[in-house]
Amino acid sequence: IEDVDDNPPTFPEPPHYTIREDQSILTPFAVLQTEDRDTPENSDVFYSITGGETTEYFDVFSQTGQLYLNQLVDRETEVVHLLEITAQSFLGDASDCTELSCSVTTLTVSLIDVNDNTPQWSLREYIIGVNETTVPGTTIGRIEAQDADAEDFGLVWYRLTVPATPLVTLEEDTGVLRLNQSLDLLQFRVSPVFTAVAFDNRGSSPSSISMNVPVELVSVAEEYLVVLTISQSLAEVQADMNQLQRVVEMVPGARLSVYDIRESTASEEEAGGRVVKRQGPQTDVVLFGLSSDGGQLLTSQQTLDVISNNASVFGDMYTITTVKVFPVPASEEDSEDLDRLTLTIVVASVVVGVLLVVLFVTLCGCCWLQNRLKQKRKYYEPSHRSNRQGYRDERESVRYSTAEGVELYGDSELFRDSWGERGWGEEGEDMFRPKEVTMREGGRRNRDGGATDSGTRPWDSQNSEEVRRSVLYESKVTLASLTVYQNTGADYEPDVACFFLGFCHGCV
Repeated sequence: IEDVDDNPPTFPEPPHYTIREDQSILTPFAVLQTEDRDTPENSDVFYSITGGETTEYFDVFSQTGQLYLNQLVDRETEVVHLLEITAQSFLGDASDCTELSCSVTTLTVSLIDVNDNTPQWSLREYIIGVNETTVPGTTIGRIEAQDADAEDFGLVWYRLTVPATPLVTLEEDTGVLRLNQSLDLLQFRVSPVFTAVAFDNRGSSPSSISMNVPVELVSVAEEYLVVLTISQSLAEVQADMNQLQRVVEMVPGARLSVYDIRESTASEEEAGGRVVKRQGPQTDVVLFGLSSDGGQLLTSQQTLDVISNNASVFGDMYTITTVKVFPVPASEEDSEDLDRLTLTIVVASVVVGVLLVVLFVTLCGCCWLQNRLKQKRKYYEPSHRSNRQGYRDERESVRYSTAEGVELYGDSELFRDSWGERGWGEEGEDMFRPKEVTMREGGRRNRDGGATDSGTRPWDSQNSEEVRRSVLYESKVTLASLTVYQNTGADYEPDVACFFLGFCHGCV
C-alpha cells in the first residue's frame, strides 16, 4: 500500500516554556515538538504563530520549530504570554489548512523575574523635624522606597552611608528612623544631614538608590504639628498643594512640610475642607484658611519655621514639596492699618518735595543776585536836560567822578519820576535818585576833562559831610530787577533785603 499524506502533525500536549525576562532577542529558547503518523516522505512539518495578544514579542523558525524573541519582555508588564501555534504538513498559508493537514495548539510562555528595577523613593524629599527635648530611642520619622520587582527582588532594605551619623539610627527592614542621642541646639550650627540608601536583593547584585535627608532641630517653643485636611481625590490634593505653594513661597527662610494627610471630617467639609492647623503645646492656632469668598488661601501674620517629618498616609497620592511661608493680612483691621500707613507716607513725601523745591528756588535766586552784586561797574550820571551838551547819551554817559579819585557818596530813595529820552520831566521808568550826595577831591569835570566844581557840591541843595555808602544807580524796568552796585570795586555784602529780592526774582 502506497502511503499518502492524510495525517496532520499533532502536538503531544500543549507546550509550556519558562524563560527569564532578560532573555536575549533572536536567540532560540525552545523547540516545538510534533508527531505525524505518515511515512517520513509525507511527514514534513511547518510551524507558524497564528494568534495571541503578544505575538509582537515572539516568532518561530518555520521548518525547525525554534522559538525566539523579537523584542525584550518585561515581567512587571506581563507575567505569562499565550500564543496560538499552527503545525501544517505543507509549506504555504495557514488559511489553506484542513483537518487532514494542520493542527493548532496553545503555547504558554512564563517569565521568570530578574532584579532589573531599582528601588524608588515614595516621596521626592524627606525632611525630619526633631525637638531638642526628644528622648533618645524615640521614632522621629520613616523613609520608604518601593521596588517593582517580584518576590525577593522586590524587597527593599535600608542603611545609612558609612560613616553613619551618630545622631540617628535606621532600621534596615522598615526604614524607621530613631533618635540615637540627646540633642542640644547649641551643638549644631547647621542642620545635620545624613544619606540614606535603599537597596534590594541582599544576596547578590543589589541595585540601590540614595537620598540626602536633613534633620531640622527645633526648640520647644517651635514644635508644632502641621495637618493638611483634604479629600482623597488626587486632583484636589494636587490643586490644594499648588495653591498653598503659590501663596506661601514669598518669605525667605521659612519652609513648610506636611506631617500627615487625613480625610476631612464632615464639619470640615462644610467649612471648606481645606484648612491647615498648627498645633502647639497649649492651643491650636489657625495658620491658613480660605477667604470669605472661598477663592483665596490666606495666612495669619505668623511665620512657620518648623519642618515636620513626612506624611505617612496617602503617600502615593501626592508629592511633598518644601515651600516658604508668606504672611499676608488675614483681617480687615490689618488692611486698614496698611492703608493708613501708605497714606501717611505719601503725604510726608509730598511735603518734603515741596520744601525741597522752595529751598532750591531760594538758593538759585540768592546765587543769581550775589553774582550780580559782585559785578564792578562805574557810575554814570543820567543825562540831564540842562547840561545835555556836557554828557553823552544814556549808553555813552560821561563819568560823574573822574579817575583822579572823585567819589560819589549818598543815600538813595526810590520814587517815581518822569524821565524822557535825555532828561527829567518826560514819561519814563522808575529810578533810584540820590537824595543827597557828597563829592570830594577834584569835584566835577566836563567832558573835555576840565573841572566845573571843586570841594563839596549838593545834588538837591542840601550839603552833608557824612560819608555814606557808595551806591551805583541804574534804571531797571521792575523792582525785582533793581541792581545795586559799588563804585570802588570792593566786595558788597548783601543783606536780608537782597536775599528777599533774589528769592522774588527766582520765583518770577
